[in-house]
Parts: sequence; structure tokens; C-alpha cells
Amino acid sequence: AMVSTRKGLLTQKKKAPPTRPSTPRQSTVKKKNLVVATTATKPSPFLSPSTKNKTAGDDDDDSQASDTSSTASCPGLPLHIQKQLATDIEEAGGIKAFYGKNQQALYRLCNKNLDLYGKRGDNLRKQLQKKVHRWCLLERRGTYTEKVLNRYGLKSFDSLRAEERRAACESELSDNDSSENSSESSSDESSRVSKKPAEKSRPPPTIETTTEVSPPSPVVPTRTAKMDSRKLLPRDTWTIDVNINCPEKNREVMIYPIANIEGVIKAEDRYHGYSIHLPFDPRWSIEDDSIEHYSGRVWKEDAVLLRIPAFPFTPLRLRDEVNRCMPANIVDAMDDARHEFESNKVHRQWKYLLLQFPPGHAISSKAIFREAGDDEELDFELAEVAIPVEGGYRQFPENWMHFRVARTDLRVSKRGRVEIRERKSKMAAKLEARRAFEEAERAREEARRTALHISGGGRGSVNDDVEDLGMEEDG
Repeated sequence: AMVSTRKGLLTQKKKAPPTRPSTPRQSTVKKKNLVVATTATKPSPFLSPSTKNKTAGDDDDDSQASDTSSTASCPGLPLHIQKQLATDIEEAGGIKAFYGKNQQALYRLCNKNLDLYGKRGDNLRKQLQKKVHRWCLLERRGTYTEKVLNRYGLKSFDSLRAEERRAACESELSDNDSSENSSESSSDESSRVSKKPAEKSRPPPTIETTTEVSPPSPVVPTRTAKMDSRKLLPRDTWTIDVNINCPEKNREVMIYPIANIEGVIKAEDRYHGYSIHLPFDPRWSIEDDSIEHYSGRVWKEDAVLLRIPAFPFTPLRLRDEVNRCMPANIVDAMDDARHEFESNKVHRQWKYLLLQFPPGHAISSKAIFREAGDDEELDFELAEVAIPVEGGYRQFPENWMHFRVARTDLRVSKRGRVEIRERKSKMAAKLEARRAFEEAERAREEARRTALHISGGGRGSVNDDVEDLGMEEDG
């Protein structure tokens, strides 16, 4: 029989397996299987109602949320900065001028107001760049006017341009009215040929202008200071949009495209251009030969202005002949028109036709007419066309005049022999000048000797005469 000792019993207890498996704690199981319930976050009381109701896919979420929400590191743009930024953008050409990655345009705009927009590299500049980019996206979607301009109460660039044109037109009308009043007060009553005073005054005719709103162009072609100063058209001006493909589609003017126009700056230059045909009445010049009744000039880079008499010669001057074939009421109306015309002849004598050529044209008169001057007056030629009738020709044929203008936007053709001009070096030019000087001195010496020989009566040689003259001078 084995004897059990206390040490043996303790050893058996240590080696015996546990009767019950160990289970994890209840708290550990709960932590692994814990499900966190999602709770709706309450909106901040500091946000505006429009910001609280915004969704994640709204187009203008950043244009208003950035204004109201702010953090400690990157605060949003204040409203007064955004309003001034939108104002400066519209004055600089509109939001379309800042499309894409046009960083230089925004950089130049911000440098004009460093106190408000900060310096280059500041965090404020980065916020301005992001804001302009978002506004460009709104413009492409068609909501920029509603969400930016209407919000700040601003006008677009196109509206500002239309107002400037309207103001310029009104100032021109006011200037013309003041000049009319001053001229009427200073005019001599005895010089008027009216026999019957005008019973009622008629309002002055308005100027026909087209105010088309177009997007700003990056490059605006200019001519000279003289050309830019002539922006306001005279009264009684009618604009004709020139149809260069159909000569008969230009009202009373016929316009033909021509080529091979001789230039005056260089004899070998040949230009493309137009021949402007206009019927005229020679009786105006027969009556008064001191006035240019028909004239034309280049008004701007792509337009020509013609001045012609406003009242036709026959109904104005041949009253009795015209009235014989008219009823009594029409005769009275024509008499009233004649008297009113003569009483205000200073402002009603002429009418103007503005020939507006298509975009891209560059019209010039200096290139083909030496006496064009700064106003670029047009030269013209006369053509008398005989009208055949039965038994001969009409007593008064048709008279036409045609102006010519050159296009400087097209390539200039060359005519004549090609001259090769070689430029000489400085050394060759100086040697040639020295040889010319030596030849001139030699020629003068020969001429002097010939003169001495003739004065000596032909005795001896020229050298003997020179020696005799030298001996006489020594004696």
C-alpha cells in the first residue's frame, strides 16, 4: 500500500484538469456585440434657415454656407468683401472674363485694392480664388444672375454697357438741341427766304442706333486718337448694314468689291477694296459751286460716312413745274415743307448714310488717296450715263459718282519688277564716299587748269602757265 503524503496530494491537485471551462466575462461579450445607434444631429442655432434646409447636392451650398459657417482656422468671406468683389468683376468685364484658370485677371483685379483683398499669398486670396471659381460654375449653369447679382443688388456688365450707350446718346441729343437754340438766336432773319412762317414746330428726328448687347471682346481694335474722338454720329444718320455679296441690297447705294487698287505709299502696292456708287444731281453744284454737296470719309475702322443733300433738288427748287401736276392739298403740303426746310436749313440741309461693313473689315483711304488727311476723306469720280430713247438720247442723262476705299486687313499684292536692294557695310560705304570725293576734287582741278589755259591764250602747256603764274606771284 502506498503512503500518501501531504506533498503528493498537493502535486496531484496541481496536475488535475479544471472541471469547468473558463468563460469570458459578461462585460467583454457585451462590448464585442455592441451596436451603436445613429442619432440625428441637431442643426446649429447660429446657421440661417436657408442653410439648415440645404442638401448635399445643392448647387449654391458653398456660396452661402461659407458666408455663415466659420471655423477658427479658415473663416468664411464677409458679405461686404463678396459684394465688392462681384462689383469689381462686373466693372472689369463680367464673370465670363474669369472663366477657366485665368489667374492673372483675378490677380490684377485684387492688386487694385490691397487693403480689402490682401496681398499675394494670403489665405484671403485663396478664398477669393475659390469664390470666383464657384461663381463661374453658377454662370455656366445659368444661375449666376439670380444667386449672386440679384442677391447683392448689382447690375451685370451688359447692363452697364447699355446704360453708357444710352447716356451717350442722350448727351448728344442735348448738345444738338443747345446748338440749335444758340444758332437760331444768332441767325439773321433777313437771310431767310421763307415767305410764310412755320405754324407748328416739329420734333427733331431721332438718331437710329442699334444697341445690341454683346459679350466683351478681349481685343478692341483702335485706329488713332483722331478716329477715336469721332464717336458720336451727326444728326439724321441712317445706318446701312453693308451686304458685300449683293450690291443692290444697300438701299440707294451700290457697293461692288474690287481688286488691284493702286496704292500711294508704295507704287508697287495693290489693294483689295470696294467701289461705292451713288446717284447725284449736278444742279446742286451748278447753283452753288462753293459747297461740297456730296462727300464721304472713313468714320471708323469698319464704317464709311456719306453726306448728301436731304431735300431733292426738283421738288425744292422747281416749285411751279412740280405744282402743275399735283392736287391743291398736296401743293399746300409741299409749300409747308419747303418753308419749314428753309427756316431751319442749318440743321436740315444734309442727311448722312453710315455704311457699316461686316466685322473684321479695316477700311482706309490714306493708302490710295494722298489728300485724304486725318479725316480720311474719300476721293470720287463722276460718270455720266446717256439714256437711249426713241430718236436719240435723253436731254438729262443719269449721273453717278463712285468712291473708292481700300481694305488694309487683307494681304497687299505687289506689281512691277522686283528690285534687289543690297545693303552695304559701313567700310564699303565710307570707301565709296572717299572715292567720290577724290573724283570730285580731280574734276575741279581739271576744270581749273582748263580755265587757266584758256585765259593764257593757248601759249605753251598748262604746266607752263601754272609755273609762270607761280613766278609772278614770287616776284
